[in-house]
Amino acid sequence: MAKKDKKKKPKAAKEPTPPAIETLERLERLSRLIRSASQADGLSPVQWESLRYLRRCNRFSNTPSALAKYLASTKGTVSQTVQHLEKRGLVRKDERGSDSRSISLALTETALDLLTRDPLLAFITDLEQQQDKTQRRLARGTRELLSAAINRRRDPAFQTCITCANFRPTATGAFCDAFKSELVETDLRLICGSYQSSK
Repeated sequence: MAKKDKKKKPKAAKEPTPPAIETLERLERLSRLIRSASQADGLSPVQWESLRYLRRCNRFSNTPSALAKYLASTKGTVSQTVQHLEKRGLVRKDERGSDSRSISLALTETALDLLTRDPLLAFITDLEQQQDKTQRRLARGTRELLSAAINRRRDPAFQTCITCANFRPTATGAFCDAFKSELVETDLRLICGSYQSSK
C-alpha cells in the first residue's frame, strides 16, 4: 500500500519589522559607530561628549552639575571625567563668583585645537552629503523624537535662549529672568541647562 505523502505545513510568514523599530535600530547602530569612532586621541566617548558640551553651552551652564544633567550621568562619574580632562590640560576649573565651592568649567586652547580633529566631523560630512530635503527631514525628525523623549523623562531640554520662557527682549538687547542677567549675543547662540519652553 503506497504511503500517503505528508503535506508539508507552510512556513509562517515572517512578520515585517515595524518601521519605528527599524528607525530606532538604525539610530542605535549609528550611535554605536559614532561612539566607537570616538575612542580617539586617548579620550573616551563620554570625554569627547563633555568637550563638545562645554563648547556649546552658555556661561550659566558650564558647571559640573549641568554637565551631569546633559550626559544623563551621575555627579560622581562626571567628576571623574572632568578630573581626567583637567589632567590632560583640556579643561580648566574656575571659581564662580565669590563662592569657592561653586566652579565653572572652561575649555583650554589645547581642547579647542583638539576639537578641530573631533571624530564626529566625519559623520557631519556624511550628513552634509545627503540631499537638502533629506537633511531637513532628518533634522526635524530627530528634533521631535528627542523632544518627545526629554518630555517623557522630564529631562532638561538644553536649548537656546530665543524660545525660552525666561528670555525677555529689552530696549538694549535681552535679559534672562532665570539668572537675572543681561544676555550678550554669544549667550543667545549657546545652549542652556535652565531652558524652559515658552509653549
